[in-house]
Amino acid sequence: MSLAQIIENTLYFLALINPVSKVLFLTAKKPAYTRQELFSLSIKATLVALLILSILSSFGNFLLVSVFHVEIYSLSVAGGIILFIIGLTAVREGKFFEESQENQRTPDISVVPLAAPLIAGPGTMTAAISFASFNGTI
Repeated sequence: MSLAQIIENTLYFLALINPVSKVLFLTAKKPAYTRQELFSLSIKATLVALLILSILSSFGNFLLVSVFHVEIYSLSVAGGIILFIIGLTAVREGKFFEESQENQRTPDISVVPLAAPLIAGPGTMTAAISFASFNGTI
């Protein structure tokens, strides 16, 4: 894999993940988290998302093609449809996740919903599998 491909894939993943929106998601949660809690939540979410995407880029193509007999192009179309449905729902309802009626702090949001599906969501998973099948795993 050339340096140009690595830079291109990195920029593609940065656009898909959109780290600015994840920061806004964390800071908008009520009650407000302390700086140390935000740091530990973001580190844990990043590591879990990295693990998910690494596993998918390593074994995703084998699982899809050999086990489930799904082609990569079909996966790309399905990922696009899922992203469209999520976006349409967000536009219609004006929110991504339902807030609970009680104003309680959830014990740990670093895995769900932050690591998956916000960081390692359907589009990012599809891209990880597609890039690994076209370019080889890094």
